Amino acid sequence: MYIITTHSLYNKSGKITYGPPDSIYEFLIKNNKSVYMLSHSLLGGWPSLLKSKIKHIRLGRFHNNNLLTRSIEQIFINILKTIELKNKKNNSYIGVDPLNSFSGVFLKLFRQIDKNVYFIVDYSEKRFDNFLLNSIYKLLDNICTFFADEVWCVSTRILDIKAKRGIALEKLKLVPNSPEFSLFPKFNSKRKYNLIIVSHLSDSLDFFPIIDSIKKVSSKFPKIKLKVVGSGPNEQIFKKIVEKMEVSENIEFIGQLNHNKVIDLIASSYLGFAIYTDENSWNIYGDSMKAREYVAGGTPVIINNIPSTADDVKKYKAGLVISKVSSISISKFIIKCIKNPSYYQKLQKNSLKMAKDFDKEKILKDLLSIK
Repeated sequence: MYIITTHSLYNKSGKITYGPPDSIYEFLIKNNKSVYMLSHSLLGGWPSLLKSKIKHIRLGRFHNNNLLTRSIEQIFINILKTIELKNKKNNSYIGVDPLNSFSGVFLKLFRQIDKNVYFIVDYSEKRFDNFLLNSIYKLLDNICTFFADEVWCVSTRILDIKAKRGIALEKLKLVPNSPEFSLFPKFNSKRKYNLIIVSHLSDSLDFFPIIDSIKKVSSKFPKIKLKVVGSGPNEQIFKKIVEKMEVSENIEFIGQLNHNKVIDLIASSYLGFAIYTDENSWNIYGDSMKAREYVAGGTPVIINNIPSTADDVKKYKAGLVISKVSSISISKFIIKCIKNPSYYQKLQKNSLKMAKDFDKEKILKDLLSIK
């Protein structure tokens, strides 16, 4: 039996935003494994959700209370539910982030699970501005790393940090945010000039240079269109920017979509944007799930070098990697792709090669010894 515990972003209607643990959960379901997933609201406001193939249950009483109360309750939910659901043997616990993995430490010490996995999906040397909170975060991270049987790192940058601190290499596993390649539609090279952003619409998205580049390109190619998928605190701000810059005809805000629809949209898009700000300190150690999904759809990516995914995009020549973000460099690249079809097709081919080499199905089958 597998139990995955994680924190998730909830949108306004209470739906969970798709994240790295979901791909692992779906993989295990597809391979007929007994698996449960516990999702706790990252920012509060929503009850925890326990889901399996046959049921969804809401849990918890203190989801609206302060961070400390909420965190203590979530630790207890993780421990008690794991004990309740576990089999007599072969129980694996996958704790995503230090708080959830801390529950796994207790479960392993008291022999309630057989394998304890600490899955680091983001990391930061300064996760919190508050010194005390940040010290607790780093202490928990060290404890979870020490007591885990395996430490799954979402990026090479996180893996390198752990290795430099003396963690045995055989304990460290690279598990990037790449999708299962087979889940994407059959590759179609012929596409309209529909560009795409799939993102939480917040300060972490470097939105203005993208919009300005669309304005520049649309003067030469009026049919170009950018589809913005997602929602977030800056949604209305971004919409006002679009109106003010008079590019509403070329930019469409689609809102939140279920993951299958997102995949279909990506696989029919011309280029995908994954451009981040340094607003969140953990982005530099992160792995862009959407950039990984873009290339799996044969959609070359425009990315800056903040997330570690940029290293692979550059290595595979699967798009444009920008060291200093500017609308001029973005617009020049878009126009080059449109005017030079053979260049664009080479980018598509390279994108697919990158996606196949990081196929999540292959990675997880090796990690979990599933044939």
